[in-house]
Amino acid sequence: MNPTAPKGAAVNAQYWTYQVQTLDTKTQEFADSYAKEFCEKPEVAHLDARMISMGQALGVLSIPYGFQNRGYPSWKDDAIAQTKIAYYIVSNYCPEPPEQIGPSKR
Repeated sequence: MNPTAPKGAAVNAQYWTYQVQTLDTKTQEFADSYAKEFCEKPEVAHLDARMISMGQALGVLSIPYGFQNRGYPSWKDDAIAQTKIAYYIVSNYCPEPPEQIGPSKR
């Protein structure tokens, strides 16, 4: 598990850490520094990660990377790389999305 990750990190956190490490050091540094902002609203973070994995919402990560590093990353249009980054952040830093409260709809 990532030593800087919160205690509630997901069981698959190590897998996504390895996946991000296959990209480049600057990308992992960005993911670590951007995690707090990305996870600010857990439900949104988990939704963003799912959208990115479907090839949508690719600017969610590349735009803030561009501001932080003064230029777009090589993975700007790469949905697979962005999926790795999003799930790395979610599994290592974001708490689980809150359970829906209220009666179940059956």
